Amino acid sequence: MVAFLSPESGEQDNFREKVILSVEEYSGSLNQSKENFTKEINQRLSAAKIINTSYTTFAFKPAFQIIYTWKDKENNLDFKNLQIWTLQGNKAYILTYSAEQEDYDNFIPTVKEMIKTFEIKN
Repeated sequence: MVAFLSPESGEQDNFREKVILSVEEYSGSLNQSKENFTKEINQRLSAAKIINTSYTTFAFKPAFQIIYTWKDKENNLDFKNLQIWTLQGNKAYILTYSAEQEDYDNFIPTVKEMIKTFEIKN
């Protein structure tokens, strides 16, 4: 797992936006992963609201993405996440961008540029 954090933007900054790249064992198809990952999000974050799902490319391969919101009740923060993944062999390569809802759009252009640069090397 690799994490990229945004710089702190001052004392009022309650959350540092982040991009996390992880690799997990996965042996299903891209369509099956869509169902499984959506189910996992809804189980892990009971108040998650799926905003958009779509096919895309990631690491120059067919991929799927989910955009969703959720609330951290403990810290009273509203989040928006983008999760995008592709499959190769028995592995899922997953990138997750997390930001406070009000800051999501500020960083998404940079995240999209990062997404374009990823490659999976054997």
